[in-house]
Amino acid sequence: MRYSAKVASSVLFVSELDRSVTFYRDLFGCVVTLRSDDAALLLTPEGFQLYIIERGKRVQRHPGGLGHHLLMWATESAQGLEYFE
Repeated sequence: MRYSAKVASSVLFVSELDRSVTFYRDLFGCVVTLRSDDAALLLTPEGFQLYIIERGKRVQRHPGGLGHHLLMWATESAQGLEYFE
């Protein structure tokens, strides 16, 4: 049997939340589903979840700083998960 996996969601650390929300909303057609002072959850029309967390303008661009932090994927079944494991 052939199993498939897809990218389901991503976490991004950014310096400016409002600017980033506008950018990804305009680029991917995202809808803001949750919002706080320093974080937002955006959803693309295809169901991809983008978690954006503001870290501030002084954070350096290195692991743990700004940029892509986590990429999560999903498969259709427990057997698919075992296959990819």
